[in-house]
Amino acid sequence: NKSYRSRAVWINVNGRQQGNKNPKEVMRLMTELKIFVNWANSTQKTKKVWEVACLTYYRGQERLIRDKLRVYTKQFNRYSHFKKGKVRIILHTVDKIQGQEADVVILSLVRTSSTKWGGNFGFMDNPNRLNVALTRAKYQLIIIGQLHNFKNQNSSINFKNLTESIKIE
Repeated sequence: NKSYRSRAVWINVNGRQQGNKNPKEVMRLMTELKIFVNWANSTQKTKKVWEVACLTYYRGQERLIRDKLRVYTKQFNRYSHFKKGKVRIILHTVDKIQGQEADVVILSLVRTSSTKWGGNFGFMDNPNRLNVALTRAKYQLIIIGQLHNFKNQNSSINFKNLTESIKIE
């Protein structure tokens, strides 16, 4: 089992945003997911079924993650609910997960440049939406994103505060 330094961590990924997708973040999300699934399925003596939510703000990123989850779980007809051994995997946009929670949440931010989008983070910066993204995890929140993009900007106090308060892995 990989243990993190805190119940909420940020994993810096210097990927390239391609429209509303970031393939490098998808690769890292899948790596973190596989580590957890392997731990849950090999070392757990209990019958507990764990739930992992893979979240993103963007449908394009959601589609990329879905493609990877279908291959990983060999469940090619699934859309948002997958299973791998004792782990249920839910794939949603942040808006769709509202009112639900999971044991582990892996959040892919996608964005690598705020200046390209008029200098702000647009709908991502909505405090209610950010609150939903950050509060769905029962035990572990893993944020995957380009740290300096969110830390070294002046358009979003919410994201700036988040980068200053969260543990960086």
